[in-house]
Amino acid sequence: MWIQYDYQNRPINGLTGPPWTRRPHKKSRGGCQECKRRRIKCDEERPQCGQCMASSAACCYSKSTRNGRIDHHADFDDISRSASPLILEGKVSEVDVFEAAIDSIADMQGWPKIASNRTYVELLSHFRNQTVTTISSPTGQEIILSYVTRFFALCPVLLHPVLALTSAHLTSVGAQSHHLQVTSLYHTQLALNLYNFKLHRMRARQERDAVIAPCLILTALFFTSGEPWIFPDPESPNKLAWPTLLSGLWLLFQSPEFQPNESSWLPFIRESQIIVATAPTRAGPGECLVRLLHDIVTESHNHLGDEFLEGERTNSYLPALHALAPVLKAHFDPDTKTLGGPCVDVADFVSLMRFPSHLCSEFIKRLSEHDNTALLLVGFWFALVAQLQHCQWWCLRRALTEGRAIYSCLSKAPPINWKFDQALLVLSSVFADTPSI
Repeated sequence: MWIQYDYQNRPINGLTGPPWTRRPHKKSRGGCQECKRRRIKCDEERPQCGQCMASSAACCYSKSTRNGRIDHHADFDDISRSASPLILEGKVSEVDVFEAAIDSIADMQGWPKIASNRTYVELLSHFRNQTVTTISSPTGQEIILSYVTRFFALCPVLLHPVLALTSAHLTSVGAQSHHLQVTSLYHTQLALNLYNFKLHRMRARQERDAVIAPCLILTALFFTSGEPWIFPDPESPNKLAWPTLLSGLWLLFQSPEFQPNESSWLPFIRESQIIVATAPTRAGPGECLVRLLHDIVTESHNHLGDEFLEGERTNSYLPALHALAPVLKAHFDPDTKTLGGPCVDVADFVSLMRFPSHLCSEFIKRLSEHDNTALLLVGFWFALVAQLQHCQWWCLRRALTEGRAIYSCLSKAPPINWKFDQALLVLSSVFADTPSI
């Protein structure tokens, strides 16, 4: 029979005796993630604890926890040595592993209850099955999934971009749920903070490799942001920062600390190098458009007078045109004077995503001054990005919005010459009277 006590600890049901007290016990601070999720005591045996062995569950530890909370800034090199990657084997399904990890991470990091932990599991599964196919070539997708599946629970710089992008993806395809929008914003902010922190303290090869996947994901997220790129608010602190932000992946590959031959991304790098090397040799019906644009940029450069870059007279428009030329050759229809069908080739995607890295500081300066030729070339880039088929959910709205703004600006400018008018006519096939989305 239960003994009831009043507020002064006196028995009120006629029975006497001391009040019940909880038996002292030692908390398991270093237990595995599955035991933490199930809120049971872990014997902390490694590599698999007794509880997980008995229930055939996925058992994984993380030494990146301190005082019961995950250390966001733990070194990836230390994590990969001290913690077991998530391995799917036996009766354990991928969903079981995701759920065990998410429950533990959300509890230890104190995520706000903007979404249930089950929702996070569904987001990870959706990323693996669908979202990842929209942000890279098949070679890149395989490498991204290898990192996300093995290390997302141990390295938050991987986890937060995945949750942010997948929430945005589901929202864009019709899942108009308020908590998904809030989830995307929340994890985007965490992703940016952690990514910026990691960029400044990369040491081991694994750390350098680990930030490449978030870089790709954050690039897609940046396309979905609301701030204008070409005609930003004059008071904006990030005025015309988009070329640098979109060049992050290629800047990482070119950094002196990055050793491609030791990187897990070597197959992706080689794929990109082959595409870049063979791009100038691509032929197509758009040769005439490329020649027309070459004449425009040459005349514009000559008209500028004595412009010098790094001690030599350099046409700052040409690198941008050379980056666009292979895709323009393949997709311009000279008969209808329009940009043709959708860009579905891996070479198209890689070439277009590399375009911002070809814009030199002098070109960006002219773009900020709304130079007509610089606007024209960037307008063609947006026109081609709008044709990308597999990633339209994150790039189409941006491409059409910025492209329409550029076309409107150029069409209202005083006539320059017939060549410029011909090029503007091609842009009109994409941006004139396009419906809002």
